[in-house]
Amino acid sequence: MRIGITALIACDSDQFSVDEISDFTKVLLEKGAVYLCFWGKGSERFHDIVDEVEVEMETFEKPCPARHNGTLMTTWHEKESLDEALWFLLSCAWPLDNEIESCSTVVITIGNESWASSIASRLENMEQFRKEISDAD
Repeated sequence: MRIGITALIACDSDQFSVDEISDFTKVLLEKGAVYLCFWGKGSERFHDIVDEVEVEMETFEKPCPARHNGTLMTTWHEKESLDEALWFLLSCAWPLDNEIESCSTVVITIGNESWASSIASRLENMEQFRKEISDAD
């Protein structure tokens, strides 16, 4: 059995080159990422680059760990609020790989301290966060 990683990456990826995003992605995949959610300006672009990196790793380099025994899932949430993207990560981002025994969930914010503070606040009071998300529906 393996341990996987599910993650939300919140950033304005338009400010990063394809090579920078690719290098970052390779590290995540090598560490066992199995479900990656992207939020922020350019998140669809980030998502597409990750898909390209996964195929490249599978074809030309060492196999992507998530792909070796299962499926790497990626989603983008550019038109949703940060709260909605975080809620998706916590309630819907489950690996499809039967070999995954458990997952660590991480949130990565790049370049915006207020996003990091907002996420930390939500995670510190999950009961209130659940209530607010439920009430919003």
